[in-house]
Amino acid sequence: MLRVHFTADDIAHVRVAAAPDPLWEIVNSFQALIREENALAFGEWRRIVRPRLGPADGLLAALLPPRGYFPDFLTPDLGGSLGLESAVDTVLGTPRADLRGDLTTLAASPARPRPLPAEARALAEGTLDALQRLGAALQGYHRRALAAFWPHIRAQVDADRAVRARAVLGGGTDGLLASLRPVLHWQPRYWRPTIRSTTNCASVDGGYCCNRPSSAPDDPSLSPCHSPTARRYWSTRSSTRSTGPFCPAPQAGDRDRARDWGRCSAVPGPPSSRTS
Repeated sequence: MLRVHFTADDIAHVRVAAAPDPLWEIVNSFQALIREENALAFGEWRRIVRPRLGPADGLLAALLPPRGYFPDFLTPDLGGSLGLESAVDTVLGTPRADLRGDLTTLAASPARPRPLPAEARALAEGTLDALQRLGAALQGYHRRALAAFWPHIRAQVDADRAVRARAVLGGGTDGLLASLRPVLHWQPRYWRPTIRSTTNCASVDGGYCCNRPSSAPDDPSLSPCHSPTARRYWSTRSSTRSTGPFCPAPQAGDRDRARDWGRCSAVPGPPSSRTS
């Protein structure tokens, strides 16, 4: 079981993200989209979004398997700037060595039954054409799958932050970290995430740890990202979600909403586009 160790300085720098991270939402939601679990939470959203996917989404499908490793360069440190355009620009500015290293790790992942397609392999060279295709894929998917749901995603993150704020006021940083159960089990000086990992021990390395509540975190509810700047991010399922991650739950007696629960998710535009 993975343990993440904290120094006193690490604990002093723990924080909760102020807004949803567009790249983590792209990654987590895409992986939720291509799986079948959690039909109650994601079923209606999947029925709406899946017909919108097309050939342009093949690159993300290659980079984001349903489970297992995905390239770290897709979820970089954004330095507090959580706009989609600047986030995509950060991804496209990834050094070529990092692109090559992450894609080599992805190609060797036991979760990949087939070799990487040519368009994914081209990213390892960092060519302008390959990077432009990645940027278009990310922005397209976000437009087709997430943009219309963003107010609901933001509301869930805000609600989750309120929960964490009460935990801090009542118990300090210990209270905040303890409030992340059952996804993360906090004991003094270390976290024990409920994930399988070939790594038994990790350190925050004197950086800071930022929890990012997400509407659709990777299975099984936790995604670790080791950024090259020694900062650590954990994308955890929002504790405030009820029936679904992207639309408000139907209210008793609201027959129109119950009959057409997906109407809040109608995304303008043709059903064939996609990206982050």
